[in-house]
Amino acid sequence: MTTRLPLRDRLHIEAYLAKFAWPMQDYPHREYKQIKAELRASLRTAAADVGTKRAIADLGSPFALADQYRENLGRKLPRWTAGGVAAALTVGALVYLAMAYVLGSLSTLEATGASEAEIWLYGSPVRVVHSEDLIGVESTVSWASLSIYAGAGAVAFLLASRFWRAFGG
Repeated sequence: MTTRLPLRDRLHIEAYLAKFAWPMQDYPHREYKQIKAELRASLRTAAADVGTKRAIADLGSPFALADQYRENLGRKLPRWTAGGVAAALTVGALVYLAMAYVLGSLSTLEATGASEAEIWLYGSPVRVVHSEDLIGVESTVSWASLSIYAGAGAVAFLLASRFWRAFGG
């Protein structure tokens, strides 16, 4: 007969499993799901016997545990999820910088009293307008700007994911 753990204990176990999930992100999915299910069941059983804090402490760091599983796999794995996060952050940073540059250009127009200007941003023309009646930005997308975004995102993805590991490196 199993006893149902209090919500707080279940949350502690799920927090441990969430910390375990990040370093296991690119472990073969089917095997990872099985490991996670076994780990959850083991933690719940141990928590009922010795308490949740002790059960989690006995397992040690979730990162060290994940390292042990990856070492037992016998090969290093790429980290595709980390690569995706790095690519998204890199492209997001480029978009943020572009917006900051455009807003700075609008502020410059306002300060100088000029009504419009054409600037170049990542290889694309951008028309900024600032008058009493209108504040606007008009841009077209060029292959140059697309290649900058795609290239920066691809480089970040490949480096952060350690793609060379997919080829046995």
